[in-house]
Amino acid sequence: LMKDNVRRESLVAYTGEINKEKSDHSHQVQIGIWEKLLEQKQFNSFRDSVLGYLQNGGPGRMDAKDMMKVHEGITQILLICLVNHQISSDQVFDQGLPYLTYMNSWESVEKFSEALEYIVDKLNTLEGGAGGGDMIEEGITFIRQNIDRDISVVEVADHAGMNPEYLTKLFKKHTGYTLKEYIVKEKLEAAKMLLTTTELPVTLISGHVGYGNYSNFTRSFKQMVGCTPMEYRKNQKMQ
Repeated sequence: LMKDNVRRESLVAYTGEINKEKSDHSHQVQIGIWEKLLEQKQFNSFRDSVLGYLQNGGPGRMDAKDMMKVHEGITQILLICLVNHQISSDQVFDQGLPYLTYMNSWESVEKFSEALEYIVDKLNTLEGGAGGGDMIEEGITFIRQNIDRDISVVEVADHAGMNPEYLTKLFKKHTGYTLKEYIVKEKLEAAKMLLTTTELPVTLISGHVGYGNYSNFTRSFKQMVGCTPMEYRKNQKMQ
Protein backbone atom coordinates (compact mmCIF):
# COMPACT_ATOMS: atom_id res chain seq x y z
CA LEU A 1 0.00 0.00 0.00
CA MET A 2 2.78 2.46 0.93
CA LYS A 3 4.67 1.73 -2.29
CA ASP A 4 1.87 1.63 -4.86
CA ASN A 5 -1.04 3.62 -3.47
CA VAL A 6 0.60 7.03 -3.15
CA ARG A 7 -2.55 9.11 -3.31
CA ARG A 8 -3.80 8.64 0.26
CA GLU A 9 -2.35 6.34 2.90
CA SER A 10 -5.83 5.55 4.26
CA LEU A 11 -7.10 4.06 0.99
CA VAL A 12 -7.14 0.36 0.18
CA ALA A 13 -4.54 -0.60 -2.42
CA TYR A 14 -6.01 -1.71 -5.76
CA THR A 15 -4.62 -5.12 -6.75
CA GLY A 16 -6.45 -5.59 -10.05
CA GLU A 17 -5.15 -4.92 -13.50
CA ILE A 18 -5.35 -1.37 -14.88
CA ASN A 19 -5.39 -0.51 -18.56
CA LYS A 20 -1.96 1.15 -18.59
CA GLU A 21 -2.07 1.93 -22.30
CA LYS A 22 -5.14 4.10 -21.78
CA SER A 23 -3.62 5.62 -18.62
CA ASP A 24 -0.32 6.49 -20.29
CA HIS A 25 -2.11 8.02 -23.26
CA SER A 26 -4.26 10.14 -20.94
CA HIS A 27 -1.18 11.37 -19.10
CA GLN A 28 0.44 12.43 -22.37
CA VAL A 29 -2.64 14.31 -23.51
CA GLN A 30 -2.77 16.16 -20.21
CA ILE A 31 0.97 16.92 -20.26
CA GLY A 32 0.54 18.43 -23.73
CA ILE A 33 -2.13 20.77 -22.35
CA TRP A 34 0.11 21.76 -19.44
CA GLU A 35 2.98 22.48 -21.85
CA LYS A 36 0.77 24.96 -23.74
CA LEU A 37 -0.18 26.70 -20.47
CA LEU A 38 3.50 27.09 -19.57
CA GLU A 39 4.30 28.45 -23.03
CA GLN A 40 1.59 31.09 -22.52
CA LYS A 41 2.90 31.89 -19.01
CA GLN A 42 -0.42 30.86 -17.52
CA PHE A 43 1.39 29.52 -14.49
CA ASN A 44 -1.55 29.57 -12.06
CA SER A 45 -3.79 27.74 -14.52
CA PHE A 46 -1.01 25.20 -15.07
CA ARG A 47 -0.68 24.63 -11.32
CA ASP A 48 -4.42 24.33 -10.70
CA SER A 49 -4.86 21.92 -13.62
CA VAL A 50 -2.04 19.66 -12.42
CA LEU A 51 -3.22 19.68 -8.81
CA GLY A 52 -6.77 18.94 -9.84
CA TYR A 53 -5.59 16.05 -12.02
CA LEU A 54 -3.53 14.54 -9.21
CA GLN A 55 -6.10 15.03 -6.46
CA ASN A 56 -8.84 13.47 -8.58
CA GLY A 57 -6.69 10.45 -9.34
CA GLY A 58 -6.08 11.12 -13.04
CA PRO A 59 -7.66 8.67 -15.50
CA GLY A 60 -8.25 6.08 -12.78
CA ARG A 61 -6.24 5.14 -9.70
CA MET A 62 -2.90 6.94 -9.40
CA ASP A 63 -0.25 4.41 -8.40
CA ALA A 64 3.51 4.86 -8.07
CA LYS A 65 4.14 4.19 -11.78
CA ASP A 66 1.54 6.78 -12.74
CA MET A 67 3.14 9.34 -10.44
CA MET A 68 6.57 8.66 -11.91
CA LYS A 69 5.27 9.15 -15.46
CA VAL A 70 3.42 12.37 -14.60
CA HIS A 71 6.45 13.67 -12.68
CA GLU A 72 8.77 12.83 -15.58
CA GLY A 73 6.51 14.55 -18.12
CA ILE A 74 6.09 17.68 -16.01
CA THR A 75 9.83 17.84 -15.31
CA GLN A 76 10.53 17.81 -19.06
CA ILE A 77 8.09 20.61 -19.87
CA LEU A 78 9.25 22.65 -16.87
CA LEU A 79 12.87 22.49 -18.00
CA ILE A 80 11.83 23.46 -21.54
CA CYS A 81 9.89 26.37 -20.05
CA LEU A 82 12.95 27.56 -18.13
CA VAL A 83 15.09 27.45 -21.27
CA ASN A 84 12.48 29.22 -23.41
CA HIS A 85 12.04 31.99 -20.85
CA GLN A 86 15.78 32.22 -20.16
CA ILE A 87 15.41 31.33 -16.49
CA SER A 88 18.31 29.63 -14.77
CA SER A 89 17.36 26.43 -12.95
CA ASP A 90 19.04 27.60 -9.75
CA GLN A 91 16.62 30.55 -9.67
CA VAL A 92 13.80 28.05 -9.18
CA PHE A 93 15.48 25.14 -7.41
CA ASP A 94 17.08 26.98 -4.52
CA GLN A 95 17.40 26.29 -0.78
CA GLY A 96 13.62 26.38 -0.43
CA LEU A 97 13.32 23.51 -2.94
CA PRO A 98 16.60 21.78 -3.83
CA TYR A 99 16.53 19.98 -7.17
CA LEU A 100 17.12 16.60 -5.51
CA THR A 101 14.11 17.17 -3.26
CA TYR A 102 12.00 17.97 -6.31
CA MET A 103 13.24 14.87 -8.16
CA ASN A 104 12.13 12.68 -5.25
CA SER A 105 8.75 14.38 -4.92
CA TRP A 106 7.07 11.77 -7.16
CA GLU A 107 6.86 9.55 -4.07
CA SER A 108 3.54 11.08 -3.00
CA VAL A 109 0.88 13.40 -4.36
CA GLU A 110 1.30 15.65 -1.32
CA LYS A 111 5.07 16.08 -1.78
CA PHE A 112 4.74 16.75 -5.48
CA SER A 113 1.86 19.20 -5.00
CA GLU A 114 3.88 21.20 -2.48
CA ALA A 115 6.91 21.25 -4.79
CA LEU A 116 4.79 22.34 -7.75
CA GLU A 117 3.22 25.19 -5.79
CA TYR A 118 6.71 26.41 -4.83
CA ILE A 119 7.89 26.29 -8.45
CA VAL A 120 4.86 28.19 -9.76
CA ASP A 121 5.29 30.86 -7.10
CA LYS A 122 8.90 31.27 -8.27
CA LEU A 123 7.89 31.44 -11.94
CA ASN A 124 5.25 34.07 -11.19
CA THR A 125 7.81 36.17 -9.34
CA LEU A 126 10.56 35.79 -11.95
CA GLU A 127 8.24 36.53 -14.87
CA GLY A 128 6.55 39.49 -13.21
CA GLY A 129 3.29 37.62 -12.78
CA ALA A 130 1.07 37.21 -9.78
CA GLY A 131 3.60 36.16 -7.17
CA GLY A 132 3.02 35.36 -3.51
CA GLY A 133 3.06 38.98 -2.35
CA ASP A 134 0.54 40.00 -4.99
CA MET A 135 -1.75 37.15 -4.02
CA ILE A 136 -1.59 38.21 -0.38
CA GLU A 137 -2.63 41.74 -1.33
CA GLU A 138 -5.46 40.36 -3.49
CA GLY A 139 -6.68 38.31 -0.56
CA ILE A 140 -6.47 41.16 1.95
CA THR A 141 -8.33 43.51 -0.37
CA PHE A 142 -11.11 40.96 -0.86
CA ILE A 143 -11.41 40.39 2.91
CA ARG A 144 -11.69 44.12 3.61
CA GLN A 145 -14.22 44.67 0.85
CA ASN A 146 -16.39 41.89 2.25
CA ILE A 147 -15.83 42.49 5.95
CA ASP A 148 -19.60 42.58 6.58
CA ARG A 149 -20.04 39.01 5.30
CA ASP A 150 -19.20 35.61 6.72
CA ILE A 151 -16.53 34.91 4.10
CA SER A 152 -14.66 31.61 3.94
CA VAL A 153 -11.08 30.62 3.18
CA VAL A 154 -12.27 29.03 -0.09
CA GLU A 155 -13.93 32.28 -1.21
CA VAL A 156 -10.77 34.29 -0.65
CA ALA A 157 -8.63 31.68 -2.43
CA ASP A 158 -11.03 31.53 -5.39
CA HIS A 159 -10.87 35.31 -5.72
CA ALA A 160 -7.06 35.23 -5.66
CA GLY A 161 -7.02 32.33 -8.14
CA MET A 162 -5.09 30.05 -5.82
CA ASN A 163 -5.33 26.74 -4.05
CA PRO A 164 -6.77 27.35 -0.51
CA GLU A 165 -4.08 25.29 1.23
CA TYR A 166 -1.27 27.07 -0.59
CA LEU A 167 -2.72 30.54 -0.02
CA THR A 168 -3.01 29.69 3.67
CA LYS A 169 0.71 28.83 3.69
CA LEU A 170 1.53 32.11 1.93
CA PHE A 171 -0.48 34.09 4.48
CA LYS A 172 1.31 32.32 7.32
CA LYS A 173 4.67 33.05 5.73
CA HIS A 174 3.98 36.72 4.94
CA THR A 175 1.75 37.78 7.86
CA GLY A 176 2.31 35.27 10.64
CA TYR A 177 -1.38 34.32 10.49
CA THR A 178 -3.14 31.54 8.63
CA LEU A 179 -5.76 32.75 6.16
CA LYS A 180 -8.59 31.85 8.53
CA GLU A 181 -6.87 33.68 11.39
CA TYR A 182 -6.29 36.72 9.18
CA ILE A 183 -9.98 36.92 8.25
CA VAL A 184 -10.87 36.98 11.96
CA LYS A 185 -8.13 39.55 12.65
CA GLU A 186 -9.46 41.95 9.99
CA LYS A 187 -13.02 41.58 11.26
CA LEU A 188 -12.01 42.34 14.83
CA GLU A 189 -9.88 45.32 13.78
CA ALA A 190 -12.97 46.73 12.05
CA ALA A 191 -15.03 46.00 15.16
CA LYS A 192 -12.50 47.82 17.37
CA MET A 193 -12.73 50.86 15.11
CA LEU A 194 -16.54 50.88 15.32
CA LEU A 195 -16.46 50.41 19.09
CA THR A 196 -14.11 53.38 19.44
CA THR A 197 -15.63 55.83 16.96
CA THR A 198 -19.39 55.10 17.17
CA GLU A 199 -22.09 54.51 19.73
CA LEU A 200 -23.57 51.58 17.83
CA PRO A 201 -24.79 48.72 20.03
CA VAL A 202 -22.35 45.83 20.15
CA THR A 203 -24.98 43.50 18.68
CA LEU A 204 -25.17 45.69 15.55
CA ILE A 205 -21.40 45.95 15.33
CA SER A 206 -21.11 42.17 15.31
CA GLY A 207 -23.40 42.10 12.27
CA HIS A 208 -21.46 44.88 10.54
CA VAL A 209 -18.31 42.75 10.67
CA GLY A 210 -19.97 39.58 9.38
CA TYR A 211 -20.89 37.74 12.56
CA GLY A 212 -24.43 36.38 12.43
CA ASN A 213 -24.10 35.07 15.98
CA TYR A 214 -23.38 37.62 18.73
CA SER A 215 -21.98 34.98 21.08
CA ASN A 216 -19.44 33.87 18.47
CA PHE A 217 -18.40 37.49 17.96
CA THR A 218 -17.91 38.09 21.69
CA ARG A 219 -15.96 34.85 22.09
CA SER A 220 -13.66 35.61 19.13
CA PHE A 221 -13.13 39.17 20.32
CA LYS A 222 -12.14 38.08 23.82
CA GLN A 223 -9.80 35.38 22.53
CA MET A 224 -7.89 37.79 20.29
CA VAL A 225 -8.15 41.12 22.17
CA GLY A 226 -8.21 39.84 25.75
CA CYS A 227 -11.47 41.47 26.83
CA THR A 228 -15.11 41.64 25.77
CA PRO A 229 -16.27 44.26 23.23
CA MET A 230 -18.05 46.22 25.99
CA GLU A 231 -14.92 46.21 28.15
CA TYR A 232 -12.85 47.36 25.18
CA ARG A 233 -15.19 50.29 24.50
CA LYS A 234 -15.13 51.29 28.17
CA ASN A 235 -11.33 51.10 28.33
CA GLN A 236 -10.97 53.24 25.19
CA LYS A 237 -13.23 55.96 26.63
CA MET A 238 -11.14 56.11 29.80
CA GLN A 239 -7.92 56.77 27.86
